[in-house]
Amino acid sequence: MKKLLIYTVFSFVLPVLGILFFYLDFKSFSNEIKANMHYIMTPSKEQNDVIFIGNSRTYVQIDPRKVDSVSGLRSYNLGLDGCNVPFFYMALSKYLQCHPAPGYVVINADFAGFNTTEKVYNYPDYQEYLGDSLVAACLMPYYAEFRHGLLARFSLFMEINSKPDEEKIASLMYHVKGIKSKDKGVQADLKRGFSPSTNMWGTQQHKIDSYKSPFTSQGLDLLRQTIGICKSKGIKVILVCPPLFKDYHSIIVNYDTIRDSLQSIANQYKVPYWIYADSYLGNTTDYFYNVEHLNATGAGIFSQMLGDDIRKYAADSTYVPDMVARKKK
Repeated sequence: MKKLLIYTVFSFVLPVLGILFFYLDFKSFSNEIKANMHYIMTPSKEQNDVIFIGNSRTYVQIDPRKVDSVSGLRSYNLGLDGCNVPFFYMALSKYLQCHPAPGYVVINADFAGFNTTEKVYNYPDYQEYLGDSLVAACLMPYYAEFRHGLLARFSLFMEINSKPDEEKIASLMYHVKGIKSKDKGVQADLKRGFSPSTNMWGTQQHKIDSYKSPFTSQGLDLLRQTIGICKSKGIKVILVCPPLFKDYHSIIVNYDTIRDSLQSIANQYKVPYWIYADSYLGNTTDYFYNVEHLNATGAGIFSQMLGDDIRKYAADSTYVPDMVARKKK
């Protein structure tokens, strides 16, 4: 009986406990999210003239270095992968708590990001920041997995299962061998929050089905609140819809509805809404790695385009980009 007990403990109980420990204390290594969250939450006196807020259609598509070279301003990309408008609101609120207010806030405003009913993408990457009261207050009301322990663990388990094997192995090595080389803190970001994609269209598998992009009235209200914070501090807001691949109208079937809702908010708060969706960049796959994201080449061109428009707007607040001309190369 004693041998059976020992055998059971070593062959079943301990491995199961080890697996549970790994899954319940998973260390995720998303360098892009970690770098930008670190920058947002670390107090500094660095003065940025412009900050960019949004999801992956911000952080992989807007290069502050290109923007700065054209505009003569200093900017930083605070895009967070896969996030929705509660994260936009959080990023701005926490940034303003820790840094001097910028002159301009450019917010990604397009078909994605205004749904408040989805689960958190890359859930483990934000776990460590929920100890901050402002971050928690901005996110917990909108995401059940941040509020409820059991649901949080289940969401974490599902999120981990969707991770690539190499990331799981890296986390396992963190626990088993104490390898923390990827967790030594964040170094100075020479790309200023920008994380271009090295993918090209031909390297991706494209299953492009039409879909309705979800958005909620609560999400639109949060955009209003985000703009309101800026207005109260004298910060100028620019809403931007980056370029889209030419077939987007047949893919995102409710794009026009979302665009019109965002335009209505822009009109309400008297802020510009620059829609680059029909730019010439979308006429070819040369500048995209999928229908929603520019590759590094496309991002460089768009960033210069955006930087030039910001420069002109800074000089003349009545300036409106000629989007018809932007349809031509």
